[in-house]
Amino acid sequence: MSNKEVTAFDFACSLLLSLETAGFEARLVGGCVRDKLLGLEAKDYDITTNALPEETTKVLETALLKVIPTGVDYGTVTVVSHGHSVEITTLREDVETDGRRARVKFGKSFEKDAARRDFTINSLSSDLRGNVYDYYEGKKHLKEKKIVFVGDPETRIREDFLRILRLYRFKARFRFSYDEALEEILLKTASGLEKVSQERITGELCEIFKSSHLTDVVRSFSKTGLLSILFPFFEQKNSFAKKLIQFLEDLEKLGKKNSLVKFLSAALLISLDGKNSSYVNTVADAAKFLKLSTQKKETILTLVCGFAQISKGFDDHASLLLFAKNCDKRRKKPYFFRDVCVPFWLEMASFLNDETKIIEKIQLSLLVYSKSHYKLLATPLLDAKEIMTLLNLKPGVKLGKVLEERDRVFLNGDIETREDMEVYLKKKFFLSLS
Repeated sequence: MSNKEVTAFDFACSLLLSLETAGFEARLVGGCVRDKLLGLEAKDYDITTNALPEETTKVLETALLKVIPTGVDYGTVTVVSHGHSVEITTLREDVETDGRRARVKFGKSFEKDAARRDFTINSLSSDLRGNVYDYYEGKKHLKEKKIVFVGDPETRIREDFLRILRLYRFKARFRFSYDEALEEILLKTASGLEKVSQERITGELCEIFKSSHLTDVVRSFSKTGLLSILFPFFEQKNSFAKKLIQFLEDLEKLGKKNSLVKFLSAALLISLDGKNSSYVNTVADAAKFLKLSTQKKETILTLVCGFAQISKGFDDHASLLLFAKNCDKRRKKPYFFRDVCVPFWLEMASFLNDETKIIEKIQLSLLVYSKSHYKLLATPLLDAKEIMTLLNLKPGVKLGKVLEERDRVFLNGDIETREDMEVYLKKKFFLSLS
């Protein structure tokens, strides 16, 4: 059987069968069961079993499968095959928690293991024959589109404060509701997120902000104080949250896609209110606090600083094209300016009620870019090495200035041959650089 013929679900079921054949009990658990009941395709499959990690490993290695001890102390091994990976975890009970991590003991009860789960909709399990085990009314809450904690909400949050953001993740993804009384508990426990590593928090935020339904989430962030806890680098004046929520509401009505990067870029433009000099420093502060990748940081810089530049307009077409080329280059995507920057800038210009002139400048920029984009992709008349030889230059700031001028006159259509470019650069730079 080829890799393409084996689905993630097929692979997970084969693992259930292997464990059952060896005399153990095993079930699919958590999100994959929930998503199937919602008619969605599960992204990941997890299994829980009464087999100990070493027993699971022995059974599956005997079946010639690769087993990785990814979290043996917590009873978890990961099985990899057919291009899929499945986590298998021994039934557990929490012994002690400190708001970040739990000390566990292995158990034999599927019901007690389900009691460890955060929400009832995640406590469901299913066996190889498709029987669904529901100890905490998870199916009922799925139908009601409600998020309900397993047990006392405040107790469960204090066991692991990241559950606050997991609550919002499911709210945003499924548009589920929760009891209003939970807002008071969130207000009381929000500061506990300071105990959680920033990497875990940012990971949850990335998932939350993938949703197209963020208005209610950010509104709740504002009410519970989470907005300032999660994003302390924003200048959060009285009208900031209101404007930010309105922006998200406008996007939601239009069915626009979201991301953490897009949210941060919009929020920074709204919070800084035109203070261009603060953009670079604030983006750097945000990236450092959230521990964002260099790639995400560069994207935010391009979107935020680019909005300020394009709002002013450009002296000529070449200046615009060089700016667009730099946008694409920083993100290493040939159409980043066209496909990401321009749509975002138009959304921001419309929302901030800028003069029509700014929108016209952005639209004109897109027109010029589209007509002349072939020049940006064309091989330059002289490459960097040839220019270094021609002008006796070494890599550095001076070379950068020459390359920028080469691109400018080429994009303007002033020079079209190698010979003319050599003459022009010698005349313009030779004496000044010697």
